[in-house]
Amino acid sequence: MDKFQAYRPTNARSTSFRSLLGAVLLVVITLSSLGVTLDWNHRGTVRIPINAAEIVAKCQALHVLPGPPSNFHERVESDRYEAGTPPILLKNATIWTGRVSGHEVVVGDIFLDKGLIKEIGDVKQSMLDSYKDILVLEAEGAWITPGIVDMHSHLGVDSVPELRGSGDTNSLKGLVLPWLRSLDGLNTHDEAYRLSISGGVTTANVLPGSADAIVHRRTSLYHQTAPYDRKIVIIPGS
Repeated sequence: MDKFQAYRPTNARSTSFRSLLGAVLLVVITLSSLGVTLDWNHRGTVRIPINAAEIVAKCQALHVLPGPPSNFHERVESDRYEAGTPPILLKNATIWTGRVSGHEVVVGDIFLDKGLIKEIGDVKQSMLDSYKDILVLEAEGAWITPGIVDMHSHLGVDSVPELRGSGDTNSLKGLVLPWLRSLDGLNTHDEAYRLSISGGVTTANVLPGSADAIVHRRTSLYHQTAPYDRKIVIIPGS
């Protein structure tokens, strides 16, 4: 004998209520997973980000005027000083100091020790007498300027000589490449380093090419030179 299953009519109102309740619970769970706080008492609720202090510090830094750190003039040695470099006296130079709105030019000498400029212009003999093994270089009227900071450079990626296999300036994979770093294409044997140093460039901000509108990171580097050595130093964090 066949078995018949009993039929019970469905309560449409009960089914609709359960569906609505399930939808509400789903919305609440989704909002909670996104970090959204619901306030059933209609009070203002603010969730402070875990990195709130870092955000505030960055906002405050936007209003800080550019300039050297507070202890800049208390230094006894430059952070770029190469150990073993003797005191240096540059004689008879034409010195563009950058002061007086860029109009000051001094004809005279420059004395340096441990990477710091000790005197410009008329260097007193009494100062020189307190140092030993001074390296004297005759400038013969040549120009000496503050180090040039190249804020838009392709050093090391648009290499010299320009060959098909030495160009890493642009990536043609797309406009937005959030993983692209100029450091990954940096040619440490680029002849342009020597050329830029001869032109007075001491620091360069190396960027990928303009074919890539949005990239991950540029690379900042400076040229470190000494009478016995020359090297390129990548600035940490760049």
